Amino acid sequence: DTARGSDHIESWALPAMAVQLSDEDGEFLLAEVSAALPSWATGPSLRHRTYLHNGELHLIPLPSSPADFARLPVQLTPRRALSVLADPAWTPAATRLSSSAQALLRARLDQ
Repeated sequence: DTARGSDHIESWALPAMAVQLSDEDGEFLLAEVSAALPSWATGPSLRHRTYLHNGELHLIPLPSSPADFARLPVQLTPRRALSVLADPAWTPAATRLSSSAQALLRARLDQ
């Protein structure tokens, strides 16, 4: 129920936002941090894997074991990628790029 008086204010919890930024060349933010990327992070494998989430740059990893394939497909859709970022089984540390990558991105954005 929603009260209709001035003495009642409802607050709504909004889920954390994740933003994917790309251009016709692909995931352009990764070009800014290329020196700090994992070795597997190249070309088409990055499609729908790069997001700004909670103020940091995240890269959803490729599956690395048979168990990962069930919950982390090689080909991600934006919807599936967002579900990975929101899944409590995936800690932010599992997708957050290194502190050196975060520093490179901040330095570039501050220019």
